Parts: sequence; C-alpha cells; structure tokens
Amino acid sequence: MTLRLYRADIWAGDTPSCRDRITDADGVNLTQADVATITRDVVDASRGKSLQLAQSVTVASVVYDTLQTDAMWTVDTDGYNFKCTVPGSLLPHAGRIYRVRFNITTTGGTLFYSNWEFHTHESLPG
Repeated sequence: MTLRLYRADIWAGDTPSCRDRITDADGVNLTQADVATITRDVVDASRGKSLQLAQSVTVASVVYDTLQTDAMWTVDTDGYNFKCTVPGSLLPHAGRIYRVRFNITTTGGTLFYSNWEFHTHESLPG
C-alpha cells in the first residue's frame, strides 16, 4: 500500500466523501472479506483537539469488492475500493484544518491507514 495524504478545501460543515484504493503489502486490492474492522479518527489540527477517536465504520458500507470510478475520483483511471462520507458535524468551523484517519485492520491483523486533511472555509452567503 502506498501511503497517501489527501488534501481538500471544503466549506465548513460540508460532508466530504473520502475515496481511496486500499491494497495489501503486495499491491492486491482489499475486498470486504479481507477487512475485519475500520475505525475513524477526527482531529481539529488547528486547535490540537481530538473530536472523534475510534468511531466504528461498517465495512460492508465503505469497502467495495471491485474498483469503482466516478467524476470525483481523479487519481487514475483504475478506481477506488473505499469510500466513506465524513459527517459535516465533525467539520463545523471555517478557517480550520481537520485531519481524518481511517484505521483499516485486515482479517490477518495488518493495519492500514487512509489519511485526509480538510481545510475549511466560510460558505458563500445566499
């Protein structure tokens, strides 16, 4: 697995969908059957404050057995096998940097991460 840190500018309170391709050490795409647990950590890096730690995420809702593509996936033409939406209530304030990490544990006990950094902005009036 290649370690990536995805960065995005979003409106405060927005609900971004995090997409990633998760693979094992040999580069083989993980499937639902390969993943035992997923938890999500959210930190307000601007304030050095943990907002959510080890929040359980349902594997079957966020891991795909085949690669997916859509207009939001611009990394390559192959696609992603992981997509999870972060609740806007965890990213409420403008002018902050929020870090989101998904901790993905395989059935064999190996831990992988999907890392995100969101810079939040005040939404436009109207």
